[in-house]
Amino acid sequence: MQHDESKIITLGGAVKRAVRIGICSLPPRVRLQVDVVIGGLSETYGNWHLPGYRVRGRLHGIEREGQLIYFGELPQYKSWIANFFSDSVAAEPIGTYSLTAIAKRKAALSECDVLVCPSNPMSRLLITEPGWFVIPKYVKCLIDLHKPIEQLVSRHAVKDDLRIARKKNYRFEVLRHEAAFDQFYHEMFVPTTRIRHEDRANISSLETLKKAFKNGYLLAAYQENEWVAANLMVPQNGNILNWANVGWRWGAEQLMKDRVVSALMFEMLVRGKNEGYDILDLGSCNPFVNDGPLGYKLKWGAEMSLPLLGYDEDRLQGLNSYLSVHFNIESDSARFMLKNSPVMDKHDGHLRALSYDAQPRSDFKRQVEDGLPWINLANPEISG
Repeated sequence: MQHDESKIITLGGAVKRAVRIGICSLPPRVRLQVDVVIGGLSETYGNWHLPGYRVRGRLHGIEREGQLIYFGELPQYKSWIANFFSDSVAAEPIGTYSLTAIAKRKAALSECDVLVCPSNPMSRLLITEPGWFVIPKYVKCLIDLHKPIEQLVSRHAVKDDLRIARKKNYRFEVLRHEAAFDQFYHEMFVPTTRIRHEDRANISSLETLKKAFKNGYLLAAYQENEWVAANLMVPQNGNILNWANVGWRWGAEQLMKDRVVSALMFEMLVRGKNEGYDILDLGSCNPFVNDGPLGYKLKWGAEMSLPLLGYDEDRLQGLNSYLSVHFNIESDSARFMLKNSPVMDKHDGHLRALSYDAQPRSDFKRQVEDGLPWINLANPEISG
């Protein structure tokens, strides 16, 4: 019997390999479509039943409570909780729900202000009722290095930052030895991430970042002879220079006030242009319009883009880069959440901003002026 089972397992593996070879031989666009369908169906099956968790808390700036229910366990949920609640209680398990029950907002889900669950192109076919939106887990921030430096640093906020940074007389070096990276990780990157992001911090392991470092380098900033900060820079395919991580010594607030990050940013722009790169990839940010890191990158002339489906070392990437989110617009709390923290969604393949009777902040107006749709969900004609 065991011998027969072994034959079946071996045969199954051979069939999978043959199918994989057949898929890889398809034209690129067809292959991508097939992989998306297969991957999406697999993910949907795996997430058909998900544990639900309810978070209750006081909303930012108002004496009112709201509630959010999320499904499964994803690190992005911490950012959602932090953006909507000034304080919150521990997540309360509320049982397991099927994807169809979530899509229909059955039982306890019907009155919740916000529902958030994993999403892929296939599962989204089941979530069609009004009020559901497709929200990227993150938005990419890219700078076109063909633009003149003067244009990229034209905003008053950037000029003010650089005026302060120049007074500090930073100098820069490229570091490639592993001992320097270990020091950067423990004395700069980890402390900075913990202080800036608090309980939302998702700190990559030393081993993970070392893999990236092997293909890149540290751009280090010094004050006189003291190494005070660095960026991890990694060249990528497509003539792209990626800003992977940043940290400054022990996450000190004074170094932030001394604009060490802005000094590094300007140095990245100059070096990227001089070395002939087309794009400076500033990495990913939360999809909330008022997100601090997002606002910082946008003021340097970065443009936002959606996560893309594609291959990295022959593996499909981007399949699980979105969330399905329902806003209960009948709820005063949900309305206030979107008024206080507008969020970006994917609509017809493009980004747009969702709000409820809110106006863009001054540091986001340029994005709207440049064509980003600003949607007011107080308009009854707007639906998911």
